[in-house]
Amino acid sequence: MIGDPSEGKRVIVRGELFNGKVIAKKVCFVRPDQDGEVPSFGLVSDMVRVPSFKVRGVAVNASNAAFVGGSAADLVAHRLVEIKGASAGFAIHAASVEFKDANLNGTRLTGLVSEAVSPQSFKVRGQAAKLADGVRYVNGSARSIIDGATLWMKGQRDAQNVFVADLVIVVPNWVVATTQIAGSASNPNPQTGSFQLNGSDVTTSPATRYIGGTVADLVAGKWVLVTARMRNGAMSHWRPRRLC
Repeated sequence: MIGDPSEGKRVIVRGELFNGKVIAKKVCFVRPDQDGEVPSFGLVSDMVRVPSFKVRGVAVNASNAAFVGGSAADLVAHRLVEIKGASAGFAIHAASVEFKDANLNGTRLTGLVSEAVSPQSFKVRGQAAKLADGVRYVNGSARSIIDGATLWMKGQRDAQNVFVADLVIVVPNWVVATTQIAGSASNPNPQTGSFQLNGSDVTTSPATRYIGGTVADLVAGKWVLVTARMRNGAMSHWRPRRLC
């Protein structure tokens, strides 16, 4: 409604520039509860205490979260979870935590691949592993088992304590890494294109794509909606979907 605009209201405007003014064709009101919404998908790590942990290197506070497929007591390292919540400083305040591996039975082994010689000789999180006959794959194949790949596996240990996987989920980079965050930019660096958003560091690269503006428009207080990849707690190779 036309009566909704007021000072300090956050909006996205689309229109045409005419005689120094924007003739608005569409005005989108951004709800306060959407500012800083962050989805995250990955493996639990760095358990400090329930419910403080990390996913993909980003701190998560799940003290007020609703749990799906388990409870706070099930939060242990290397569980596969999906987090939905809001960014606050350097942490995600989770509204929900869903255990994505909750409906699968058997021993689990998750983490990064190392010392990959062949599908019958590699390590995950430093533990010896190999593939069972008739192994099933999700999002990959035997050729996906290379150093640095992220795997979620179900199986059993043999007499030599080698993990024999009968189900392998290859977690693709876009699932592990891509996230979105919205808010007002702060501490911009014109030379590097980096800045902070809701307390999180944001970096750019030559592949960064800008929509609705350029790197020159990144000034303190500019509101942006960013699609990015989280790496060691920083958002990198990001793409702002809107600059307002």
